[in-house]
Amino acid sequence: MSAFVPPLHANPLFCNHVAKPPHKTYPVFTAHRRPASATINMVKTPVATPVPSGCDAQPAAPQTQRWLITVCGAPVDEANALRARIERECAAHGGEVEEWRVLGPRAHELAARVPAAVEEPLRRALYGAGQSDGADVVLQPFAAVRGGKGLAVFDLDSTLIAEETIDELAREAGAQERVQALTRRAMAGDLAFRDALAERVATLQGLDIDALERVKLRATLTPGAKECVAALKRTGCVTAVVSGGFNFLAQHVRDVLGLDYAFANTLEVRDGRLTGRTVGEVVDAQFKADALTRLANKYDIPRERVMAVGDGSNDVIMLQRAGLGVAFNAKPKVQSVSKARVNQPRLDNVLYLLGLDDQQILDLVKD
Repeated sequence: MSAFVPPLHANPLFCNHVAKPPHKTYPVFTAHRRPASATINMVKTPVATPVPSGCDAQPAAPQTQRWLITVCGAPVDEANALRARIERECAAHGGEVEEWRVLGPRAHELAARVPAAVEEPLRRALYGAGQSDGADVVLQPFAAVRGGKGLAVFDLDSTLIAEETIDELAREAGAQERVQALTRRAMAGDLAFRDALAERVATLQGLDIDALERVKLRATLTPGAKECVAALKRTGCVTAVVSGGFNFLAQHVRDVLGLDYAFANTLEVRDGRLTGRTVGEVVDAQFKADALTRLANKYDIPRERVMAVGDGSNDVIMLQRAGLGVAFNAKPKVQSVSKARVNQPRLDNVLYLLGLDDQQILDLVKD
């Protein structure tokens, strides 16, 4: 992983774990056989040929690595042109597509062999190829996808839920316009998170704590959030929400979705009203990344089996520290530094990045 982070028990915020029986593990992360009808450009083992010696010798071809290219948001029956562009990009970067497989009506994956040295330029080229079709194209090492995930860490606002918690509280306090402007600047990375948090929370001074319950009742899960978390848990994945928002809602969502952990900021309350301050350690970008590391260390989960999902600038360090960091409907600055981007309405689209198809997902989430 990264630099040493203090053990989990050293931080009092890590008392939010809900003890649960061990998850049942389903053996879904194996390479899938593809029917002949769904296979294109199958690669045959080349016949060895003598290599010229002396000055006629040719430089060795770059060593290739197997990759998975996941496409989300493009109707499969209309995706021939996009697949052709992906094949051309792979060829232009010294590789080729071996086969492809349908994951769902608007998702499929392609297996390719490409030199590891061209990973970043190919990733950018593939993302650009998908943009014209409103599709997300994500490049990952084949082994990382098929190995599955042991830990999944989610942001809360605009990720697991549709709302921004602080904006909803500001509505209750009559300060919505001012707070929304600060939130936009903070999430876009134009305002330091700690400064924005303190300034926004200050507008809540005097708000009755009954407002927290009203906000909790109004909160709506992002479409696909329930299915995404349920599927991950059935594969044995440890799940957590780590939010720059507030504990009262993060813990509520933890309980609703059955997440294992919830970490967020705590609003100070006196005489039944908010003081306009938080108490305890601030959950900022660094805290989020360190929480991910502590959980991975606690469960001995290697980096390549860690996934993080978020949308704001305070998620960037966490996304970059995970083996798979997914920018979900994220702000432009976040997308520009993220290796995986999913700009689709449903959160369970991220399951396609784990190599799961619709039938496997259905089998995992059914009661």
